[in-house]
Amino acid sequence: MPQKPPPPDRSDYWIKAHQICWTFMLVDWLHPLRDVQDPLYNTRVKLSWNLQNLLRKGYLWWADRSLRTDAGEKFTKFHTLGFLFQQLRDFLDDHQWFRAISNTQMMVQFFYWHHMDAMKCSCSCKGCVQAVKVWDKRTWGFDDPRYLVNTSLEIHEKSIEGKLSAMMSWKAENPLLRHTEEYLRQRESFKLTPALFGALGAEFRAFHGIAHTTLASISRTIVQAKLVPVRRPDTRDVVHVTNVEELDESDCVICCSAFDTKGSADGLPSSSLQQQPARARCGHLLCFECYQTIIKEDSLCGRRCPFCREPFVPPPQWYTKSKGLVDALHDRKSSGEVIVDRTLKSLDAVIASSPAPFKTHAKFSMIEGCIGFQPNPFMLDGRVHILLHNLLGPTDKVIPWVKSIRSSVVNEGRWAYQFLRLNGERLEAFRDGDTARYRQVLKLLWPAFVRYNVLRFITQVKIWAREMEIQGRIFRNVGEPNV
Repeated sequence: MPQKPPPPDRSDYWIKAHQICWTFMLVDWLHPLRDVQDPLYNTRVKLSWNLQNLLRKGYLWWADRSLRTDAGEKFTKFHTLGFLFQQLRDFLDDHQWFRAISNTQMMVQFFYWHHMDAMKCSCSCKGCVQAVKVWDKRTWGFDDPRYLVNTSLEIHEKSIEGKLSAMMSWKAENPLLRHTEEYLRQRESFKLTPALFGALGAEFRAFHGIAHTTLASISRTIVQAKLVPVRRPDTRDVVHVTNVEELDESDCVICCSAFDTKGSADGLPSSSLQQQPARARCGHLLCFECYQTIIKEDSLCGRRCPFCREPFVPPPQWYTKSKGLVDALHDRKSSGEVIVDRTLKSLDAVIASSPAPFKTHAKFSMIEGCIGFQPNPFMLDGRVHILLHNLLGPTDKVIPWVKSIRSSVVNEGRWAYQFLRLNGERLEAFRDGDTARYRQVLKLLWPAFVRYNVLRFITQVKIWAREMEIQGRIFRNVGEPNV
């Protein structure tokens, strides 16, 4: 009886997935907002966003999906993160030979082909059907879809330098054009979200993805570096109810003891403080004795309402402001200019409330000029191809490079802050029609893009290496991750 072949080694798929995603991010960031010469532009951008959303879930989510897939679970709904995970894993299973070569560009091209072939049998939306028609031309000439993929996914030094130079010819949109009758008529007939219409909509869409990723990095840094002090709940975080009319119930739901409302009718304090009703900031009622018992617990349960899991202590100002920015990004009913204005105001509030280390240790403003590519741990001698060689090489080459980089826990959040702020300036300059400032911000954005995304890649590799070490797997020499 023939033996069943051993399962493929999937230990480094997390790194391979990040390398593929990093390449898509690099290509899309260097491309014009709307490349009319590339009919597959929208499908590539959509795939890039979905990859970023998938990897933003974290390694534990990835490991959980791996276990569920090994147990036989199938993810069949197209354009979901589960389906994309399964598609990516199946692709890496079928192309194990990529493990031995350093040509990540070829791996990305093959994965895009694999993705487009899957679209033909999995998605029937109008955009995907049109992309499939283009994909099925197979003319094998300069207008062949596969040729367009190969040229659009070029990531060698010469192509990157050429695209960076081409970025200096980009222009901001004249704000007056957005008030013409023709523009308004086209926007009204736009079938998608009004905020995504036109060139301003494309800029906003680019900022949308960047904002979510950078906010996640900043939040993770704040928690891990303890940049925002977190205090335990105390008596200040509940309000003693002294008016019987404000009580929704007569008994505490937790201990079933009757609330002590003696003296509450005339506004005097209750004679028994322990049984007096207390209202948390979320609005739920419990007796004061139960509240004191809950907040003495050392676990997360001791800091949240037992009914709705809302924290007893008000969140720090940064989290409140960042939630306001996320709410502005998810506005799908207003026009593009209205949403952009609201987004920029929310972004200013986020920047103003950010922890001091992000502002004092990373002085990087429009006045100080472009930081350029000085020798640093990422670029070594400043050449792009060395960065690409270290970042996108085989796993056994990436690990020693990651190990050689010593960065503090604040670095990723610091560059996430700068990258988010600069992208806000880019969006503002485009909205105002200031082409000179728009190009100046584009020049500043490239080094910020490289440093932030390389630091984020390093963080994820170290998280992966720590999990491999816990599982007793390979790569024990990576060292303790700075996460």
